[in-house]
Amino acid sequence: MKAVCIESYYDKVLHRTVTVGEEIELDQGRFKQLSSANNDAKQVLVKAKKDNTEKEIPEKKG
Repeated sequence: MKAVCIESYYDKVLHRTVTVGEEIELDQGRFKQLSSANNDAKQVLVKAKKDNTEKEIPEKKG
């Protein structure tokens, strides 16, 4: 699952700092941990990134 960092933090799994706006790939368990306040930082660190393929393409008329 793709996620976007909304608060800079040091990721112990990736062994590096993740900065605001950075896109990262997470599994469901890790996403659940980082997207709630039930983590070591006690705050939400990432949010889900919407997939561009889900956008509706308007039909051309004419």
